[in-house]
Amino acid sequence: MSKLEQIHLATAGNILDLFTHNKNGSFTLARKKAGNFICSPISAQIVTLMTKYGTDNFGKQELSNPSNISKIETNNLQSYSQLVTNLKNVSNIEIYLGNKLYVHNQFPTKPFQQLTQLFTSEIEILNIQDTLGTSQNINNWSQRKTNNKITNLTSPNDLKDIQLVMVSTGYFKGNWVYPFKYVIKDWFHRSKTDNVAVIMMCDTAPFNYGPIPNIDAKYIELPYESNGGDKSFSMYFIIPNEIDGLNGIIEKLHDINFAALNAPKKNIDVYIPVFKLESEVKLTLAEMEFGGGIRDAYQYYLKNSKLIHKSFINVELKGSETEYATILEVEMRTNNDPPEIRIDRPFIAVIVSKPQNIQLMWARINHPSQ
Repeated sequence: MSKLEQIHLATAGNILDLFTHNKNGSFTLARKKAGNFICSPISAQIVTLMTKYGTDNFGKQELSNPSNISKIETNNLQSYSQLVTNLKNVSNIEIYLGNKLYVHNQFPTKPFQQLTQLFTSEIEILNIQDTLGTSQNINNWSQRKTNNKITNLTSPNDLKDIQLVMVSTGYFKGNWVYPFKYVIKDWFHRSKTDNVAVIMMCDTAPFNYGPIPNIDAKYIELPYESNGGDKSFSMYFIIPNEIDGLNGIIEKLHDINFAALNAPKKNIDVYIPVFKLESEVKLTLAEMEFGGGIRDAYQYYLKNSKLIHKSFINVELKGSETEYATILEVEMRTNNDPPEIRIDRPFIAVIVSKPQNIQLMWARINHPSQ
């Protein structure tokens, strides 16, 4: 296992807890955010680590929960810098993982100075109490970083009495190795009694698919084009076997090792809803359960801190924005047809950077047309 994978595993689980469930097993953000939901665990992870290691110069135990940061040596974090650099150099894929700390000019800022180089991210010292100017600054930065896809990230009301703002954005755009040629209108079962008509893209191609060990679900991997061939980035669709089985899948998401989902590719008929998602999360450090280890001298500053995270993705025929192609007339299946996967119920979609086995984007889709 690479150094980066070790760091990711030591921190990602608890970062993902912010979006799935807390230590008591009850859902937090995933439940509070009704309907569809998307986040970038790696982006939120990086900006949280930036805050942790900035404050660590005040004391080694600060912000050590819930990210298990105490298990990680600072020099290992250069692996994150290398990951961000590698992502920027990928062709045929647009990846924007923006991370920036906005620190109030009365906050002790010296410990943060090395973070810009370590994480290849940004830090800005400013008067956050100028809430209008700061919110405009943050929104302009987000718009530039995401190619105008993520705008209006924050408002002046979000910044009242705040001393430090952790801003995290995630945007991904890519083309499938096997673009879809057809679309149909089909039923999507939001529950056992609630069915809605949606647009599904469909085609037949060789894919990696199969059951997920010890989880009542199946998966299919759709690889993206990149300069690394079809081995660099993929979107994994996790489909519950039961129409109402999504919550049980989310609870076990940590147990899925995407590197182990590697069945031989076989031709299969695939039906996947077209969907477009944008979600935002705004949390104080208290809501993130970060308060316990903060040193008294800096408790005021850090308790008045906030994480703002927003992600965007658009999944269509080519893998990104495109016009619909041919409308397929559905015919009766025969025994000679290849097997099929029809994603006709709430599901999970995860974009994975395969060389590092790291989750870049995580989405829950309850209603593709919402």
